[in-house]
Amino acid sequence: MLFTSDNGPWLIFGNHAGSAGPLREGKGTCYEGGVHEPFMARWPGKIPAGKVCTEPCMTIDVFPTVARLTGAKLPEKKIDGKTSGRC
Repeated sequence: MLFTSDNGPWLIFGNHAGSAGPLREGKGTCYEGGVHEPFMARWPGKIPAGKVCTEPCMTIDVFPTVARLTGAKLPEKKIDGKTSGRC
């Protein structure tokens, strides 16, 4: 199971925008509040409970990483994502 979000809160909606917490700005900016998002994964027997990874990644990395973990072949056409093996 994977859980993530897209880039930060829509600050133009004022009080209904959501919050980036202590991070600066939100969606549409290059500040941390616009690009720093949660990502959680659960895979019993593979990912230990409570494990924290601080290595940055992007959602484009999910497809090639899951393909590698499951033994699936990637398309012949080059894709932008990178596999992660450190976390």
